Amino acid sequence: MGNAGAINVVDSENVGLGGACPQPKREVVVDPSVTGQQLAEDLLAYFYGQGPDSKCGALVLAYNNQSEVGDIYTAGRINFDATDSSGQANTDPNATNLKYRLTLDVGGALAGQEYVVSY
Repeated sequence: MGNAGAINVVDSENVGLGGACPQPKREVVVDPSVTGQQLAEDLLAYFYGQGPDSKCGALVLAYNNQSEVGDIYTAGRINFDATDSSGQANTDPNATNLKYRLTLDVGGALAGQEYVVSY
């Protein structure tokens, strides 16, 4: 339902265990007028449309303008965690039977509203 086109990527890198189990990290900018449910829908549309979800986890940090990039996120965040059968963070890109937890924060790091989905 969201508009992935409303999300402008300014930085894309892999973090985590490098070549062994990289975690995609994206820093994006959204218009400050996009808030609440629309922001949540747009971030999720971007996340699932671009495929940064990974068996090793992923992170999307959203800012209201490009000058904020690299600081504490100001618009929102998606933190995607993958855990193995022991409950530890997954470090095997070929693992199976993983559990996932997607945390969506809408708003800034200090005042955001958080939604959590586990599957």
